[in-house]
Order: sequence, then structure tokens, then C-alpha cells
Amino acid sequence: MKVVLVVVIALVAVVLLLFAVLFAGLRWQIRPVVNGVRQLNKRVTNRRVIGTAGSATSHTAVIVHVGRKSGREYRTPVDVVPAGDDFLIALPYGTGADWLRNVRAAGVATVGVGGERIAVDRPELVETAAVRALLPRGARFMLGLFGVRQCLRVRRVAPVQG
Repeated sequence: MKVVLVVVIALVAVVLLLFAVLFAGLRWQIRPVVNGVRQLNKRVTNRRVIGTAGSATSHTAVIVHVGRKSGREYRTPVDVVPAGDDFLIALPYGTGADWLRNVRAAGVATVGVGGERIAVDRPELVETAAVRALLPRGARFMLGLFGVRQCLRVRRVAPVQG
């Protein structure tokens, strides 16, 4: 019984330590932590949710963008917040993500949200503080907790046919 308790305590300590590293790394943009989380999401999490992202049954949206070097079309799951004719996408990894660089270079993309595909343009980096009032309470809390300083604002052009 005593050994089991020690193992449980050790596991809880490891989980708490990993959470602390994750929290601190994202909050203070510690490059190795940010890059590690980004690569984990790219290789594991995104692949699991991309099949339903943007559908009417998914809470996750998708941004469809063209590679700035390859010219190939990519689909990246993101969380979007509709704000009038705009969409806001939080940038927890900063501005170095490939999808963001692609969208900014092209100036256009397509957002899939709630089963609808919407052409967007005019990508603009905005301070999270400047758009805070447009975000749902839960998003405001999480973005503040993890110190997300910037969002991408894109403007709705038109629904995409097909």
C-alpha cells in the first residue's frame, strides 16, 4: 500500500511539473517549450481533429491557406471567434507558426466554421488587449492565463460556394 501511495504521489508530482513547464513556457514564450507544444499539436493533435474541424458538429474551425513556398493548399485547425464581419484567431505560439506566415504572405485564406466556408482577407495582427471585449469570457480567461498577447484578425469576404 505504501509503495502504491509513493507511485501515485510521484505521478501527480510529474504531471504538476509538466503543467508548470507548459504554463510558464507558453506564458513567457520560452522558445523550446513553445516549439515543443507547437510540434506536438502539428504532429498529433491537429491530425486527430482536422477531419471534423470546420464542420457543423465541431467546436474547432479550420483555416485553409496556401504555402508561400510550395504553393500547396494546407488545412490547419484553429479556434476562431466571430466578431461582426471579422474573425479573431488567438496566437498562443506567437507569430512564427507556418499557417500564420502563409496567410499573411498570401493576404487571403478560407475559414471553415460551423459547416460554412468563408473567404477572408486583410490579415492583421492585433493586440489581444485591443479586442478583449469581443472575446467570450472563457477565451478572455485562458488567453490572459497563458499570456497570449496577439490575435490574427481576418475580414469576411464572402461565403465560398461548394
